[in-house]
Amino acid sequence: MRTFCAKCGRQESKDSPLIQGLCANCFTSTKKIVQLPNSIEVFKCGSCGAIRSRRGKFSEVNLTEYVRDLVGDYIARGRVSEGVSRVKVSRVELQDDEAVVEVEGVVGETVLRQELRVRLITKSTTCPECRKYRSKSFEAVLQLRPGNSRASALVTRIVNDIYKYPGVVDIKESKEGVDLYIAEKSLATRIVRDLESSYITKVLSTWKGFKYARRKPKAVYSVRVYEIKRGDLIELEGSMYEVIEASPKAVVLRDLKSGGTLSFTLNNLWRQRPVIHEKG
Repeated sequence: MRTFCAKCGRQESKDSPLIQGLCANCFTSTKKIVQLPNSIEVFKCGSCGAIRSRRGKFSEVNLTEYVRDLVGDYIARGRVSEGVSRVKVSRVELQDDEAVVEVEGVVGETVLRQELRVRLITKSTTCPECRKYRSKSFEAVLQLRPGNSRASALVTRIVNDIYKYPGVVDIKESKEGVDLYIAEKSLATRIVRDLESSYITKVLSTWKGFKYARRKPKAVYSVRVYEIKRGDLIELEGSMYEVIEASPKAVVLRDLKSGGTLSFTLNNLWRQRPVIHEKG
């Protein structure tokens, strides 16, 4: 039995199957391959430009990526016309306050292509990170201190690098060193790990405020940074040793009396309560 397009009367064939009673041309001109809304609201942080996802999380994606991901989400959730398979987004183009989305789908052996237009209603908001920055709210304090006099300049360079992180909400200097206030504890932990892998450090951690109080306590990381060079002398339990090698992983010392060498991890070295005598 021959069947025809309900709109234009074109006869169905292998190369032109009917989709919901319509030929491919009539279907794409009257119905949507993907059931997208006519408009979507885009919540964008006015400070950093991060965009809020449908699940409420902010991320640094551009608007084109956001629209592509959104359409992909509609496809994954089955918002596709019956009879159309293998649907994908082939192109997204932004035009003023509108997104032009080209989608493709397959019916039998026929590939359907369709342009869908979605109005973008951009609303300015403030993401949690920028809100913390404005309010100077913090979860951790990073106390940077020079471990020996030679390390003072090194601490200054490190502070300048860390202050570039977007999660650093405040900085205070003192005679002892510098305190950096970090919005999230996880960021502070990551910074400390980076310091431990790059410099000779001694790290202590504690809490500011009662840990089980109603107000959330602040994590405090005390980081002493050392600049130890070959030829420096280190005193251990009354004996003097010369530094042969010093790195974030280990310090190698030569006993000035016996000439023997000792290798310490930093943790083991600090347990010996060393006294560092800088060369020169």
